[in-house]
Amino acid sequence: MNRGRSLLKLKRNTALLQLNEIMRAVRSGTPRLVLVEDRPGPGRSTVVEDWLDASSPLPLVFGARCLAPGARRTFAALGLLLAGMPRPHLDGLPLLRSLSPRSDPAGVARQLSVLAKRLTSAGPVVLVVDDAQWVDVASLRALGVLVRELGTAPVMTALVLRAAGTDPAVTAELASLLADVEGARLELAPADDRPVPVRHQGTAPRSAYGSESGVDGVPGSLELMVYQQLLRLPADARNLVEAVAVVDRRSPLDVVAAIGGVEDPVRALADLVRAGLVEWWPSERSTPVAVRHSSQRDAVLAMTTPARLRELHAAAAGVTCGETSWRHQIAVRTPGPSERLADEVEQAAHVHRRAGRLGRASTLLLWASKISENQWSRERRLLTAAAHSMWIDDFAKVTALLPQVRDCAPGPLKDLVLGAHGAMNGTAGDVEGLLFRAMATTEGVEGLEWVFMMAGTWLGLELLNSDCERAFPALDRVVSGPAPDLWLTARAQALAAIAVAFCEGPREGLDALAGMRSKATEVRESPFHAYTTTASGMLRVWDGDLRAGRRELDSVPAGLALACSSAASYLLGDWDTAVDSATRSMAALTAEDKSWAVSFSFAVASWVPAGRGDHEQAESLLQTAERALTGLSAGFLRFSLPVVALSRAVLAQAQGDHQKMLRALSSVAMLPDRGMKRASAAWWAPLRVEALIGTGDLGTAAQALAELEDLAGRIGYLRPVHAWLQGLLLEAAGDLPKAVLAYRSGLRTDPGAEDVPLHRARLEHSLAVALDAAGDDPGRWRQSASDRLGALGANAFVQRLALSPAAPAADTLPLRGREHTIALLVGRGRTNREIAAELFVSTKTVEYHLSNIYARLNLPNRRHLRDYVQEHTRDANRGGRD
Repeated sequence: MNRGRSLLKLKRNTALLQLNEIMRAVRSGTPRLVLVEDRPGPGRSTVVEDWLDASSPLPLVFGARCLAPGARRTFAALGLLLAGMPRPHLDGLPLLRSLSPRSDPAGVARQLSVLAKRLTSAGPVVLVVDDAQWVDVASLRALGVLVRELGTAPVMTALVLRAAGTDPAVTAELASLLADVEGARLELAPADDRPVPVRHQGTAPRSAYGSESGVDGVPGSLELMVYQQLLRLPADARNLVEAVAVVDRRSPLDVVAAIGGVEDPVRALADLVRAGLVEWWPSERSTPVAVRHSSQRDAVLAMTTPARLRELHAAAAGVTCGETSWRHQIAVRTPGPSERLADEVEQAAHVHRRAGRLGRASTLLLWASKISENQWSRERRLLTAAAHSMWIDDFAKVTALLPQVRDCAPGPLKDLVLGAHGAMNGTAGDVEGLLFRAMATTEGVEGLEWVFMMAGTWLGLELLNSDCERAFPALDRVVSGPAPDLWLTARAQALAAIAVAFCEGPREGLDALAGMRSKATEVRESPFHAYTTTASGMLRVWDGDLRAGRRELDSVPAGLALACSSAASYLLGDWDTAVDSATRSMAALTAEDKSWAVSFSFAVASWVPAGRGDHEQAESLLQTAERALTGLSAGFLRFSLPVVALSRAVLAQAQGDHQKMLRALSSVAMLPDRGMKRASAAWWAPLRVEALIGTGDLGTAAQALAELEDLAGRIGYLRPVHAWLQGLLLEAAGDLPKAVLAYRSGLRTDPGAEDVPLHRARLEHSLAVALDAAGDDPGRWRQSASDRLGALGANAFVQRLALSPAAPAADTLPLRGREHTIALLVGRGRTNREIAAELFVSTKTVEYHLSNIYARLNLPNRRHLRDYVQEHTRDANRGGRD
């Protein structure tokens, strides 16, 4: 064991020495790139952080931590890197000031070169990209251009890989970059064999009370960089930024200077602006200032001593009043109680609650809880704050409070919070019992009506997926009952409409929602309209009104709404928008830690990569979705499982594997015809029919097709796909003329306002193949299908389209059309399944044509056909050369 530790220390020290050598070259005017593969154990810093901590003189450092795989977007890493840079340095660089996934890569790279020259005017610069195994390719390429064009600018770019699983595209880009520029690759042994926990950018919560007495969860690399910036600042500048961080709002310069005891605030402000730590508004008379980013604020507070924080809060309490002053009074008083102040703060919280400002109410109640004089008051205020935070989906805050919640005495408030948390998280447990008990003990109790209504709403959510028929009565009691505050009914309205949809269908859910919303128009105008708007948008998408549903969902950019919007964009053929919505959805839901919604989001995100041929990315997203299913309650499993299963089928469809499609959908078939299975039928039902035809189960396929016909009567965009599948079924049964008629009728079908380009392209392709088999000219339809698929970037389907129908080869086979194509593929050694996948037909169709081929050529079996084709092809090629 000691020998192993000595070896690790030697390797780490060697890496530190190498970094010193690289920095010497940078200081002399040779820009360098360094790739560090570091696997630190729990609680350990990376070698780059250790090196920076010991560096003297200290270079100017900017850093970013890449987002987790499913949450990264184009230019995500570069955007995080730019966020920490002084804003004046970005003047005249519009692409960098407003970087987006659609920014021109070449223009971004050019402006990066300008920025690098500005940053290095005062000395060497180190750019650190942490968790670079998750870097997006666009950011990496832009940094690559920067490194190549730096000239003699003293810049070191350090890419730190901290975990396994680098994207193959990233690996290739890194290899290319290291081959082109002056760089080094450092590999370090891991501290031990345990997995390394990775903290994701932006997901670490503050203290549950929002207290500034200490801030947990600030990323170590960011804290280190801010610390290095503070060390270079004069004392007045450090005192000023500490005061600005404690005040935590836009405040006049003279006020925060007085709080911090700053003698020369103008000079101190200039130092902070240059360092990129604060913003100021010189055009306003009071010259207000504020910390630029909340993450920088948290880092400053994390490095300020408790005694200094207490001193600053005491000063701030003396120059502020009302709610602004309470936070500082409480911070100074803690842990000393004051029931008078706690009552005053609680009364203000009630005012905010009645106005629907639950976030503010929760914060004030937590402050009041901290200074309560008795345990009953402290726990009541704590639990009420947690219930309000749960209602506005501040899931991370409630999770942080859970240990204190569990220590509280039994009662309806505790039952409400624990039950609501369990319902929202989707984990197994006695959620139903807790919420029933909360309702039973508060029904009709004056002042606790809100507890009854919240408990009824969360109970409805818990029952929604497991027993939608029981969910609606619970939710209807909330919707129909006298609401002390109108905002209490909005979420219940949304869930009640979805309960109807889960039992009867999306259109019936929309009708129910319209009736409920007409009873409380005030809710629609309040901030809580987001719940009913999201429900309406989801129901419209499930009911086939894709464009209207997407418009509603996009007006409420919440995680689940974005995932459903992504599904609508995929169907509408707007695949780039689908990717953007899915990326934002995954980032939001991962931060909220809602496993059931994470599973839904990552599954939908796999659709576009599957269709575009990036099957590794699709597989990675699906594996994340499947892992999120682990530990879910039976109800939430029924919500997420159909979407994960149909997403598996989407990937198998793109791979041309009908057996995999059917296996994936078997779990959906076993579920009762309720819940998400019924709501998402338009998504999975066509996939199942296609899989059944492809695997040769034509009897079951005919039954499933009849069910799909009923669905297509309600949902316009399913009419062309129904005709396509009808044609495939006829063709598999050997009736090619009727198949051609079905395909043609599908192309004439009016899908209404919606049309699915992928469905239409596959219909056109099948018609082209069928016409070719019948001896007619397929050219027009083949070209149209190719154009549609090309516009989507649907490479998985384009590749197979190029193989089918095959262009006539130089051979002498006495066959034509489909039989000619199948015979050639047999000659190339393809199996029936592989032929079916390439030609977008079923294995039964291949078997049917093979029997005709054997009879026509008087051949006994497949081996003889293969030899026959190969011989005739050789003869034809030989004749062509002669």
